[in-house]
Amino acid sequence: MRIYERRNEKASFHCSYCWEQGHKINDCPTLKANYEQHQRGEEIDFSTHPMVVKYGYNAQGLKNRWDLNLEKAQRYFGTTPAAKSKKPRKKPKCGFCGSTSHNRRNCEAMSQFKYLYEQANLAYRKEFYDRIIVDLGFGAGALVEMWDWRGDNKVGIIESLDPKTIGLGNLATYWGDYKTHIKWNAIIDGRKVPTPTYRSMFNWNLQQSENDLIGKAFSSAADAYSIGSIVSIVSPAPQVMSKEWFDGESEPIDYVMKKRTAGQLFHEFNLLIRRFYPHEDLDNKMISFKKTAGI
Repeated sequence: MRIYERRNEKASFHCSYCWEQGHKINDCPTLKANYEQHQRGEEIDFSTHPMVVKYGYNAQGLKNRWDLNLEKAQRYFGTTPAAKSKKPRKKPKCGFCGSTSHNRRNCEAMSQFKYLYEQANLAYRKEFYDRIIVDLGFGAGALVEMWDWRGDNKVGIIESLDPKTIGLGNLATYWGDYKTHIKWNAIIDGRKVPTPTYRSMFNWNLQQSENDLIGKAFSSAADAYSIGSIVSIVSPAPQVMSKEWFDGESEPIDYVMKKRTAGQLFHEFNLLIRRFYPHEDLDNKMISFKKTAGI
């Protein structure tokens, strides 16, 4: 999932006063320098302001910006900054369900959601495996005809397919935190071809019914081409990926549950769980989870 793939990325931020990255307004060297000029009774020199130097901003227009931030400058850099009122400490609560009687570590709602998600995810992966890997023969070593924007389709070979990227996240909201793009590579004329992430993998209709989310997600009309899309499978993979190995490679949900609430995950995965959950006790499990999570 996108949120998991970006877990090691540092959040970028910029200062609202000078627009420079790497600090916030309470540590802004430009605001501090302007405040010190103001304290000495000098006219503030905005010609060296980063918004003027880097972005060509009108130096005269920055006076309004300074006036709006004078009170903040006094609070951050004054000799006697205003004392902050001490707020009463809030009672700790679970970041997943909001209960004040426990935390995420022993949250029953989290355990319930994990079970529902993992069961639905396993069923989705089984259906994907049976239809795409076994029936179509998609996998490492398969010969495929791929669309070329110049009108001359090319035959290439699938180099790799990462089973960890196959899961319910494939069907999640495209621009959301939970989207997972299937990672696979193809070699054509000795070079790697970019695989499509914004269009379907296969340029023919795989959809068997209105409720067929896999067919809908991975196939498209014959004229909906994109770079790297597969027009046909010329020859299936010589060796089908082991079902045991495929089942053992799955994207973890634990990290995501530590970063999002029960309500957020329910909103995204409710319909997908209802579509793929393989057991007959879904309604009872879902009612119990919603009650425990306070949804």
